Amino acid sequence: RDWSSDVCSSDLVGSKKNSEYRNLYKWTGRQRRRQTQGVLEPHRKKLLDDIGFDWGIYENNWNEMYRRLLVYKIEHHGDTKVTRRHHDPRLRQWVNAQRLNHKSGMILPEHASLLNSIGFDWDVSSTHWDKMYARLVAYKTEHGGNTNVPDKYNGDPKLAYWVGTQRDS
Repeated sequence: RDWSSDVCSSDLVGSKKNSEYRNLYKWTGRQRRRQTQGVLEPHRKKLLDDIGFDWGIYENNWNEMYRRLLVYKIEHHGDTKVTRRHHDPRLRQWVNAQRLNHKSGMILPEHASLLNSIGFDWDVSSTHWDKMYARLVAYKTEHGGNTNVPDKYNGDPKLAYWVGTQRDS
């Protein structure tokens, strides 16, 4: 069978269920991922380009998720940490994937640049630690140099909990 005319077919793109195309569907997905990650061999990319292969599916998806992150950021006062409580688990998964791709060096530079331009938080745990440390410094200033935050400190229960976890670490 000549698959070349089907490789860029929109019917193929969305047809995970069509058993005739299942393996080809998976294979085309791997080629798109490899291209996105910058590891697809140039001669193979050229072969796919020559038959009109549609590379845009992942880029379109990336742009849609980026747009959703912008909306989230506006709705959450500049925050790009999509929490488990958020109603869009797909956005949370996408945000986490961007962090993992960045950490492993697999994110496209233009994607990293766009995320940087909106103040994307690449390391949420480090950012949280820095914020809690700043709260501890403020506590120290308010309490005459004392950093012994009581376990049940009502003035800032989150700080009390965080200090406790630092002590346990």
